[in-house]
Amino acid sequence: FFFANMAEPVAVELQKEKKEKKSKKSKDDVGDDGDLPADMRVRVAVRIRPFNKADHNDTSICLTVDDNKITADNGQKNASFSYDHVFFESQQADVYKAVGETMLHDAFSGFNSTIFAYGQTGSGKTYSMVGVENDPVHEGLLPRICKDLFALGEELMAEDRTLNIKIQVSFVEVYNEKIHDLLQFEVPGVVRGTEEDMKELKLKENKKTKCFDVEGLSLHTVTNYPRVKNLIEIGTEYRTKAATGMNELSSRSHSVFTIFMNQTHQPPSPTQRDMCSKIVIVDLAGSER
Repeated sequence: FFFANMAEPVAVELQKEKKEKKSKKSKDDVGDDGDLPADMRVRVAVRIRPFNKADHNDTSICLTVDDNKITADNGQKNASFSYDHVFFESQQADVYKAVGETMLHDAFSGFNSTIFAYGQTGSGKTYSMVGVENDPVHEGLLPRICKDLFALGEELMAEDRTLNIKIQVSFVEVYNEKIHDLLQFEVPGVVRGTEEDMKELKLKENKKTKCFDVEGLSLHTVTNYPRVKNLIEIGTEYRTKAATGMNELSSRSHSVFTIFMNQTHQPPSPTQRDMCSKIVIVDLAGSER
């Protein structure tokens, strides 16, 4: 399951011609107060994975799909459920086009976006979010968002020479109610350690923003996709994994990869507004309990 939250607008003012060209939302989608309508703030999508060895050769089909509606039938009773998107026999590119591209354009328009991957162990959460390394066909949402983030940013800065876009990322895991910075050893001057050397971080309320921040979390400025890819690979290596009955190497922790984007103009202009936004990509641990 994917849950995309398009709320929390920070600023929604781009040059009119850029907004019409780049944003996939119509001008009617954003209210006078810069907020999104309620039906666009939270969207739910379902992805149905193909059969695998965890099914123990059971090829019986209990789900039927009709557009964005799923009907489950166990032979005794059935029930139908409707969603914003249903991905059945879909490719990674299809998922990105329906979910990831929208988040990316919202971020450039000044909106914060969050997406959760939720499901049982072996259901394909990490595959959908991260995908297969060095395989363009099987790349997940995270690498595709990052690639297009830099491509679109460079295009916008080429059109507007006063625009500067700064990108920073962070990567944390939550395991047994403990928070670890998966990129803490990438800070200059810090000696590379092992999982046992990772420090436990604490949540602390930010009295200015009224939000909770991870105290001591490292932020990494990135200027190109290869550097982001390198940080994702490093963080993924440190994630807590263990064998389960359904997956030989299952992620046992929740991971949160956050992209912070700061758009500023130099020199400042009264007709152009600086914007801050973020994209939060959450890969949850298996939900079998």
